[in-house]
Amino acid sequence: MLKPCLMTICSAVLVVSGMSAQGQAPPPPKPADEGPSLQVTMQFVQEKLKAKLPYWTDITADPANCQITFAKHYGPELSANGNSRDYTTTFSFREVERIEVMPLREYSRVTGQEEDPDNPPSPDTFVLRVLMTTAKSVHERKTTSKKGKVVSGPANYNANWNYDKYKGEWTATFQEGEDLANRLAKAMAHAVELCGGGSKPEPF
Repeated sequence: MLKPCLMTICSAVLVVSGMSAQGQAPPPPKPADEGPSLQVTMQFVQEKLKAKLPYWTDITADPANCQITFAKHYGPELSANGNSRDYTTTFSFREVERIEVMPLREYSRVTGQEEDPDNPPSPDTFVLRVLMTTAKSVHERKTTSKKGKVVSGPANYNANWNYDKYKGEWTATFQEGEDLANRLAKAMAHAVELCGGGSKPEPF
């Protein structure tokens, strides 16, 4: 059985854990024994994030593969050199270890970011933080193209033209309080459980 979500006082932390043997292939999405189905849950996450994060051209939650993809496109009309740029960020709910909701000030403290004393964060600003099981679980990609063909810049500027990056967390900021962030965290934690993700117990 999967352990229930865990909530703390200063920040909402949702932890999901499953029981699976090491070395096995990722399990298929589990049936919704309790609560909404995976399809309904992922649709909720997709709709709420689309409304909250309009700067992404598209957000697609894929229940069949237990992953979510954020896509952003800049056409050639927005570039001085006629190039198009495409950005994508993808992560799998099978690879999520835990989900946290915390005030922006607390997030800055735990991640070692310095606070601007002249512009302190609002107490109503919260961060939804999705932490992955490994440091290479969130895949970010940027592709620059011209007339449909991928182009590259000078050798010392390649990072500004095209890149593939991997990191260990995904975040979103909510400036209107924590209600929506908590609702999304709860839905995402449910998706993680249905997908067989979460922290795994030590073998010994």
